[in-house]
Amino acid sequence: MTESLSSTLRAVVNPYIPSALISSEHLEQISATVQHLPASITTFFGYECRLQESSARADFLLCVYPNIGRQILAGEDNLLEENIFSVPSWNLIRSFAQEWANPASLFANKILNMWLEFDIDESSSAIPVPSVFFKPENNAIAPGKDYQWLKQALLVLRGQPLSENIMSCLTDCIEALPSTGYAFQVAAMFSRPTNFLRLCLRNIEPLEIPLYLERVGWKGNQATLKELVNWLSERVNNITLNLDVGDEVLPTIGLECYFSFDSTVYERIESFLDELVEKGLCLPEKRDGLLAYPGLVHQGINAQDWPLYLKWESVFYKKDKISAFWRFLHHIKFVLRPGGKVEVKAYLRVSHSWFSIDDLSQVYKIANRSRDWNLSSSESNESLDSLNQQVPT
Repeated sequence: MTESLSSTLRAVVNPYIPSALISSEHLEQISATVQHLPASITTFFGYECRLQESSARADFLLCVYPNIGRQILAGEDNLLEENIFSVPSWNLIRSFAQEWANPASLFANKILNMWLEFDIDESSSAIPVPSVFFKPENNAIAPGKDYQWLKQALLVLRGQPLSENIMSCLTDCIEALPSTGYAFQVAAMFSRPTNFLRLCLRNIEPLEIPLYLERVGWKGNQATLKELVNWLSERVNNITLNLDVGDEVLPTIGLECYFSFDSTVYERIESFLDELVEKGLCLPEKRDGLLAYPGLVHQGINAQDWPLYLKWESVFYKKDKISAFWRFLHHIKFVLRPGGKVEVKAYLRVSHSWFSIDDLSQVYKIANRSRDWNLSSSESNESLDSLNQQVPT
């Protein structure tokens, strides 16, 4: 029987997530949502948490890379349950993965990865339908570039061609970018009732964002936008603009805010979250949960419940490495809705890596905010040989 992604979440992620961010009930809901997916489909996934809501609920998203994950979605390894393809959107996802893997495809070498994003709610169907994002090579979708391949990729992913109006609006949004700007991600929002595409745009100077949106005909609240962008530009290191593109640019936009990772990152994030609380944009308990979230768990700490496929890999391919999952705040997103309403969300990342024992101690200290730790401690004194012996043969 194929090991499910839900078993990985329950064993090495759920126990370490503060309940103020995601309750045990909602963690279980997420686990149930991804029970149809094999554990090996991703090494990088995360959660979307709403910072102004008292409800500790979250959505779930995962990254698929061109190696194992793409093969799984394409159906090459028969690791997906056949009944998942009773849902039309999953057939489109499979077709997209197959074409992405085809060297003769127009977009085979244009896409670096794709993301599946699951909106979690109590009415989620037995086989949930994710929205699909894909990340093109840097500058592959930029002003003056030939992106006919994008039309083909979206045709395969959506199962129908874009309308002339949507394609025209999409082209206008790309060509209106500054010379350094490019589309970082493109998404088909299968889980949303409205027919639109999402563009995630990078390398627009923060203070140029309002001018860019004016050029593409955005009809939102410019005063609120300018005030927010001015405030954010002094506090974060990078802002990615999210646009929803239909027959015209839709009024809701997103500003994804990133922090550079250095020795001051935790202090800068804490100060930023404190300001959000003061402005009423984040509940105090959500701030405290975000500050408690970062950390690292490795196979030596949780060997008994460690995902079996990773235990096997440690025996046959990674004998000199130790398996670990790293938790960190990926970014904060500000959603500006019609009327000037601002919503704030946090995106929590979990990524799997292989570390040498020499490297792991330092990584552990960084991930756990410099807590005193070393591999000779009684808590973590398992050698790689003893870990490998726990894999059934």
